[in-house]
Amino acid sequence: MPVDPSNMSNTALMQNMGAQNEYSSNTQVLWGTNINTNELQTQLREFLLTFTIMPNADDMQDDYAFNIEPYYITQLKQIAETEQYVLDINCAHLHEFNASLYRKLEDYPADVIPIFDLVALSVFKEQIGYGNQGDMQGSNLEHELNEQIIQVRPFNMTKSYQIRELDPKHIDKLISIKGIIIRTSDTVPEMKEACFRCIKCHKEEYKYIERGKITEPEVCDQCKGRHTFEMIHNSCMFSDKQHVKMQETPEAVKDGETPQTVQMCAYEDLVDHVKPGDRVEVVGIYRAKGIQLNSAMRTLKNIYRTYIDVIGYIKTDTKRYENDAEKPAEAQDQEMQDENQAGNEDMDQALNQEHDINFSAEQVRKFKELAANPSVYDILIDALAPSIWECHDVKKGILC
Repeated sequence: MPVDPSNMSNTALMQNMGAQNEYSSNTQVLWGTNINTNELQTQLREFLLTFTIMPNADDMQDDYAFNIEPYYITQLKQIAETEQYVLDINCAHLHEFNASLYRKLEDYPADVIPIFDLVALSVFKEQIGYGNQGDMQGSNLEHELNEQIIQVRPFNMTKSYQIRELDPKHIDKLISIKGIIIRTSDTVPEMKEACFRCIKCHKEEYKYIERGKITEPEVCDQCKGRHTFEMIHNSCMFSDKQHVKMQETPEAVKDGETPQTVQMCAYEDLVDHVKPGDRVEVVGIYRAKGIQLNSAMRTLKNIYRTYIDVIGYIKTDTKRYENDAEKPAEAQDQEMQDENQAGNEDMDQALNQEHDINFSAEQVRKFKELAANPSVYDILIDALAPSIWECHDVKKGILC
């Protein structure tokens, strides 16, 4: 997983876990929970290796059931072919496989998702079998995989919330909400790994971001100097970040109430994935961040600003466009001609119905009287939206 779709300390967590044996017999428990990491990895691994979607009995041929490949093994093989290192996890599958495992993902996503990333990468390396592709090719591929991370992106959660339903009990939980994108910011760089250099002996040290903060080294291990480090910005690593604002859908807002909004942060390849006007379902981690009294001081207010760290987007209004994209150009042209022909037929029918309307002699007289009035334009302007004062230019444009 990238440095922060879920938590700024993900990279540090994965480095620490990667340095140890992934399936060590030592008991390790996530801080603040009773979740055994070894047991968690075993359950996640079993899910990826064994979960299978059985077809309908009508579609299943003879001996077909014995040749069904686990669903996520197929997905991992597709990742090897497309080199798009993102694994979409259907939460309905996870809940069906193990409801307790699903609740761990929902309650502690900042800890579970990085572990899920490591397990997915381990299973991926086993399944593609890079050692059988030749010494040179195998070694290059192995080096590439060691530098790569499989990003696990859960979707289709069992419950979707409205923005106005979010409250403090959802903080640091994995949630799913629907809404309309109303604003997106430009791409901004965010530091994910800082480089410090000692001004005495020029030794360099790299520090990962942990919970949004960078800890500067105090003592140099080589020259034993204290507070001799300075940051080298050109050697630091940055990731793309974007601020997104989402609003409730109109049908979810009660009469007379103001639509609620929520701020979101998108990272890496999710930047510029949506644009204003898109209806989307967002899966992310609900965060709360303290507001500083002064940018130069560490003192925080007792008011927290909430936002969502985006894990994944699902567009809910693109079905029509996707279907059009899959059709050949000739089929799209034919469909467009059929739509135009149907529109012309509807217009002709409407005109015929208008001609068939019988007006009374009194109505005809009033029509002629209004047409002969030299101020008919002003009368029509005053009759259009009479509850809105002035705005004559706008009303003229609407009338035209």
